[in-house]
Amino acid sequence: MLKDSGRERINAVYGTKEQCRKEFQDEITRLRNQFQSEKNAELARVQEHIRELEDALDHVSTENADATLRQHELFLNLETSEKTCVRSINDCIKKLLMAMDSPSNVYAKISHMTSLPYDRESIVQRLPTRNALKSLQDTVDDIKNYIVEQKVQIEGKTKFLSKSNVLTDRVNNF
Repeated sequence: MLKDSGRERINAVYGTKEQCRKEFQDEITRLRNQFQSEKNAELARVQEHIRELEDALDHVSTENADATLRQHELFLNLETSEKTCVRSINDCIKKLLMAMDSPSNVYAKISHMTSLPYDRESIVQRLPTRNALKSLQDTVDDIKNYIVEQKVQIEGKTKFLSKSNVLTDRVNNF
């Protein structure tokens, strides 16, 4: 009987141990399944966020490419307009100088616009325009000086002619 009672106790302890092991295994399986489903849900959320970020990146890249293309077009238009404007002013001044019968060295010293640099940085800083306009301003100043000289000469001739007319009138009156 003792043997049976010891055996029953051993069996009871073994049964309890097996039951605890089974409960422990069930809890581990439940926690593993819960962790896996949470991990899968988090992975799905991260993948969705990655897709959203990729879409946003594609959109921004497209907009950036469009903006870069538009900026390039604007720089080309600016460069063309700037060259056209400066050349037009240059041509007008040269024609004016030629019409005034200025010596050819006066209008020959106007720099050619093709010799000016037209890169992005220069355009942004307006260096070509400043250089060309300074050259053109110098030419305009030369024209003003020429006009003032001509005016002084004409006034001098007019005074001389009026004095000579007065003297001629006096001589005629005697």
